[in-house]
Amino acid sequence: MKLAKRLMMGIEDGTDTYWANTVLCINPAGVDDSTAITDATGKTVTVLGAARIKNTLGYPAIYLDGTGASLKLSSHADFALPGDFTLEIFLYPIAWGSNSMLIKFGASGLIQFSRVGTTNAVGVAKADVVWLITGSAIPAINALSYVAVRRAGSAMSLWLNGVQIGSANDATSYSAADVYIGKSQNNLGYLNAYVRGVRITKGVARDVSGTPSLPFPTS
Repeated sequence: MKLAKRLMMGIEDGTDTYWANTVLCINPAGVDDSTAITDATGKTVTVLGAARIKNTLGYPAIYLDGTGASLKLSSHADFALPGDFTLEIFLYPIAWGSNSMLIKFGASGLIQFSRVGTTNAVGVAKADVVWLITGSAIPAINALSYVAVRRAGSAMSLWLNGVQIGSANDATSYSAADVYIGKSQNNLGYLNAYVRGVRITKGVARDVSGTPSLPFPTS
């Protein structure tokens, strides 16, 4: 990756220019069936159902079985999103279910980053209120994809593998809530996938027009 592009994405000499703004950073690591899934910013990750580390694909990833496996982080002031933000996830879908959840803030009216119903699209919603973005594509089955949502001012956009697939205007100040990866707070929308990395950045709309290197920097 060229230096100018790395700087735009917040990467310099292997470190993250925006690390101070990073409020969640999960880089799976470990042996098969480990449940030691951690957040590099220090928040406790609660492993639900049969969520486990698997190295099936040749690298460590969190296996979510689509029937109960998921992750939860308890509500924290860091998860209030009044301004700019970036949500990022690397995933290898095995199968798509209805409204499969990528990242879900656990209350009505907050951010839902998921499949749009049973369509061939991922999108962003104010949960239980309105879809803000219905993307023009969905990550392919049995392939690793990078999906991101960024908001700069009121300009929100959805990206798949560095290509913008949707946009909307949204200036909502989102309050803090529990954060779920792979399901909703109501035990719906379970995700069947391997998750390679998750990052939430508060106060910064990162450049997501490329694919960042993994693992995500942790300093």
